[in-house]
Amino acid sequence: MLDIKRIFFRLFGVLLYDDKNYTMRVLRTVGCFIEWKWKFLLLFRESHKPEGNTWWLPAWKVEGNETDIEAIMREVQEETWYTTPFHTYEYLKTYEFRFLEYGVVFPVFRLVLEKKISVTLDMTSHSAWKFVTPHAALNLRLIHGIDRVIRETYGIDDVSTRYSLSHTENIHSVSESSEMFPNRDKKER
Repeated sequence: MLDIKRIFFRLFGVLLYDDKNYTMRVLRTVGCFIEWKWKFLLLFRESHKPEGNTWWLPAWKVEGNETDIEAIMREVQEETWYTTPFHTYEYLKTYEFRFLEYGVVFPVFRLVLEKKISVTLDMTSHSAWKFVTPHAALNLRLIHGIDRVIRETYGIDDVSTRYSLSHTENIHSVSESSEMFPNRDKKER
């Protein structure tokens, strides 16, 4: 059985939160749906990382005195080598998760791409990337809690709406490019 306390401590750092008669560690992270043509980007975590061999959004902890927007801009750049001005990010919602003695505060953003990008991964953290539909994402092995974020962001409230998709379809290793993704039609949105 996974020790969720250790996993989230290693992943996100520690802040203290006082809730009634005990102290709970609260970890603040930020994440981003990078969207292109009704799909969004997922990254595959290396097996040696906590909760390895899972898919998740470009995301990580807020460092020092960073604002949430500064943190997500840094994380998107560090994890994909893509940069864009802060006004292109849309704040969606802040989620709160509680795991045993730890809590996670998770502000989520959206970034809609208007042109092709080439995703370049940090090979020490991620080994693959892919753009997936929200329904296809729910069929993948996701990092804990991201399924809820996907369902709420894209209005998926019924597990029966999921469909099967090969886990290897359209996966890109760090050596492949994203030339196959055309511009997103904003009218479809």
